[in-house]
Amino acid sequence: MNLSRYFRPNIGLRYDDFGGSYKNNDPGSTDFKHDMNDYSSLSPKMGFTSQLFDTLSMRASYSEGFALPKGEAKYDPDINVDPVKVKQYEIGWTYKPWNILTFDIALYILDTKNEILEDPPGSGEYTNVGDTRRKGLELSTKFQPVTGLDFFADASFIDTNIRKNPDESLEGKDVRGVPKNVINMGAKYMFPWGLSVRAKWRHVGKYYIDSLNLYTYDGYDTVDTSLNYIINDKKGREYDISFMVDNVFDEHYSQAVWYGYGTANYAVSWPRTFWGRILIKW
Repeated sequence: MNLSRYFRPNIGLRYDDFGGSYKNNDPGSTDFKHDMNDYSSLSPKMGFTSQLFDTLSMRASYSEGFALPKGEAKYDPDINVDPVKVKQYEIGWTYKPWNILTFDIALYILDTKNEILEDPPGSGEYTNVGDTRRKGLELSTKFQPVTGLDFFADASFIDTNIRKNPDESLEGKDVRGVPKNVINMGAKYMFPWGLSVRAKWRHVGKYYIDSLNLYTYDGYDTVDTSLNYIINDKKGREYDISFMVDNVFDEHYSQAVWYGYGTANYAVSWPRTFWGRILIKW
């Protein structure tokens, strides 16, 4: 609703419904089939934007989401739980002093309610008992000094906290697997004849890999590049041809690290990888 430049509210409502079945054919065990417990969630979303000045705008929002039990647990008829509730509050500002330069800042709080955990721990009985909170600051900027050349950067700083857990020793600890910071920086140049080149550096900071916050993973840095060429023919068809190199410096890293069985476990991520792609639109 465009009531005025200072107050443009928006509101939405999302409904999700899930059902299904799971058939297990693991070798060495008896085959079985489980019907999925039915899950549904109603998620309201609302907020507003305000053009405070010609160069400065503000936004604020509240939204809800959900999460289902992880993996095959959602197909276990003995687990009778509700979806996890996710609530997010956000406020942000966009400052554009000139057409070639944009700054953006956002603050948010993301709460999960009624997380699905074993209660008591180790019992194999799952209930909606856990709460967590994530607080974050996000910064981003875009700079276009000349036509076709774009510099971009964004950074996220995240603080997490376990607020409620059946194991009281975990309350107050950080949520495992969530990095303290994530930074992206890069540049893109598009030539007048449809060719563009792009390079991006990504840094993922340190995070805890166990619930007790005793062990950490230092994070990683990667660089990705791409070359893209768009051709339009006389019939109006568009050919989008891309060549990409991910992890240019062949870093040895992992995007999934956890602690278990008395050691840190790593799912090794892609090494230097080459991709080719052709998209045809008509």
